[in-house]
Amino acid sequence: MTLTPLVSTHPEAKIRELNKEYTEALNRMKVEKKRGAVLKKMKKANKKQFWWVPIDDLGVHELKQLSGATDELKSQVVERADKLFLSSFSSMSFLPGNSSSTGMSSTSHSNMAQV
Repeated sequence: MTLTPLVSTHPEAKIRELNKEYTEALNRMKVEKKRGAVLKKMKKANKKQFWWVPIDDLGVHELKQLSGATDELKSQVVERADKLFLSSFSSMSFLPGNSSSTGMSSTSHSNMAQV
């Protein structure tokens, strides 16, 4: 029994296809290894810029940067807290009988929400 050329070339085509997939996967792996090496270098270079570095190891310039970043964070937290407080305060429903118990009219509530 002899194989027809179509049947005999099929395994070769499959091998070529698998070799192609293998080569593509190998190339992707090389790219990812290079990317990993670059990320490792970046992490090492940037290590001093993160909060987990002991403060005692920071220089004057880095301490000033840290202080400025801390002040900026504090102002952003205060601003966000104010917005949340005002939005929760303005979304509260006041019954007509309850508004007098707070000493505020409905117009003073709306004015407060605009602040």
